[in-house]
Amino acid sequence: MLFKKLKTLSFIFFFFFFATPSLLGNDLISVTTKPITDLTIFPKLEAPATAISLNDAVISAEINGIILQLPLQVGESVQKGQTLAVIACKDYQLNAQQFESQLQSTRAKIDFTEWKLNRIQSLASGHNVSQEQLKELQSNLTSLQSTQSSQKAQLSQAKLQIDRCSIQAPFNAIVVERMADIGEMATPGKQIIRLIDNESIEVSAQLQANEVEKLKHAKNPVFSTKDGDFPVSIRASVGVYTERYRTQEVRCSFTQQKPLPGSVGRLVWQDNQAHLPAYLLSQSNHKYGIFIVEKSKTQEQNRLAKFIPIKDAVEGRPLPVPLELNADLALDGRYKLSHNDTVQVIQ
Repeated sequence: MLFKKLKTLSFIFFFFFFATPSLLGNDLISVTTKPITDLTIFPKLEAPATAISLNDAVISAEINGIILQLPLQVGESVQKGQTLAVIACKDYQLNAQQFESQLQSTRAKIDFTEWKLNRIQSLASGHNVSQEQLKELQSNLTSLQSTQSSQKAQLSQAKLQIDRCSIQAPFNAIVVERMADIGEMATPGKQIIRLIDNESIEVSAQLQANEVEKLKHAKNPVFSTKDGDFPVSIRASVGVYTERYRTQEVRCSFTQQKPLPGSVGRLVWQDNQAHLPAYLLSQSNHKYGIFIVEKSKTQEQNRLAKFIPIKDAVEGRPLPVPLELNADLALDGRYKLSHNDTVQVIQ
């Protein structure tokens, strides 16, 4: 009989401690929390970028002739209008002199014909000259004027060829390659010298579509190279995606100093949207998000945990969170939580 009573008491003891832990309050999950505003960060974004010159030109000859001068060497700076090469020009100067002489002769003939026509017209009023003679002089004058116009065009063309004997820089630049030598025969289209504009420089980078929008609203983006950081501002985004990577090119202008053309670096900017560190990512019902703990209106410690899905969350990356989200974030113990669990907040 005593043995049966002891057995019954043992059963009751095990029932209270193991079968009904909820009666003792052991179903609460203990978590630590911290305000989201204390955990938010504004991560830096970056992408490979290159400083490119807007003017990378190969200057070519436009006339035939022997190259007489190439005054600049590779690496030298040139100013707009500075002479890059001189081509023998004697033939074109002689042509210009010939056309000038022909034009002067034609002008003299026109002057004489106009004088003669005026004289005959005065005689024609007294019926002393035939209409045939009058028409003939008028025709000669028209022909001479047409010849004069043609000769003026030929003279202008000859002077243009003379101007082309001296090849001048179209912009401020650096000489990066000499493609001809003194004494060579230049022909129209022959490449003489290559220039790169060292003042008109932009940054080119390939970004994802969402990164382009973030860059447009970023403050103080920079082009970061081994030579330092150069402040930039976005000038334009090309409205076409690349076929291979589905990225979009952006062009940025320098706002202060500029690096050397061809510099390679990274376009760096800070995201304006608040994020949480990547390690705070949680998962519930096959969705990524965070667990928050609702603020208590009383002094009691027990609160309700809520799972907030984050649409664009990716493992290993900072989590974008709404700026208006104002709550405590579950930290230690969050991996045990489910949506709407009651939790005990501990220090």
